[in-house]
Amino acid sequence: MRFNTSLAVAGALSLAVLTAGPVLAEPVAESGAAPTAVATTPAPAATKAPEPTKDPAAKAPETKAPETKAPEAKQTQAPAAKKSAQPVKKVTKAAKEQAAEPAITGVTLSSATVTAGQAYEVTVTTSAVADGKRVHVQGFGDPKVALTKDGKAVVPLVAPSDATPGAKTLKVSVEGVATHSSATVTVVEAAKPAIVDAVVSPGLVAPGGNYTVAVSTKDVADGKRVHVQGLGDPKVAYVKDGKATVALTAPADAAPASRR
Repeated sequence: MRFNTSLAVAGALSLAVLTAGPVLAEPVAESGAAPTAVATTPAPAATKAPEPTKDPAAKAPETKAPETKAPEAKQTQAPAAKKSAQPVKKVTKAAKEQAAEPAITGVTLSSATVTAGQAYEVTVTTSAVADGKRVHVQGFGDPKVALTKDGKAVVPLVAPSDATPGAKTLKVSVEGVATHSSATVTVVEAAKPAIVDAVVSPGLVAPGGNYTVAVSTKDVADGKRVHVQGLGDPKVAYVKDGKATVALTAPADAAPASRR
């Protein structure tokens, strides 16, 4: 009888579950008590935190970007340039002697001005040059050569007969010496002769006798002195109107001969 009652209760419980719908019931305990519904409390909604008020005067802290250091470029040292092997020049004994010899120390002219056809000299002074070295002078007229003696050489020259007026350069060198020197000579027009003629009177003079020389001049101012010498004591006369008369006495012991 008890068994039947349990079945009836079970059938009633099954019906209740089917008609209840969405209500979820807890499982029935073995003691046979009726199930109780469990109410679920909804979780509170998440509250948003209040945003901090911005102060207009406050300045946002600047964030400085971290400095990135550029990698240092490695300095590559260029390889040292190789010295080109140059042939060593051998200095000969003659070259050493030539380099040791000094240049010409001086060049002097017997006359800085000459006229066409006039003779003059060039004196060349050297130092530490052996006697007998040849000294060359060229550039005005025919080249001339003289030999050194005691460090000097005197080179005789003659101005060309057709030389035109003007400065002329002379090149002076010593044999075996690379350096050279120079000098300048100036050609001028020949001066017109001041004395036109001179007449001796008488033409024959005995020893101890007197004679005169009449001199005619051109473009000579009055008062200029005219000298006559060569037979007896030199005498002087003054020019007047381009003429001068000089009185002379032949020496008492003068030997017979022609005199100029």
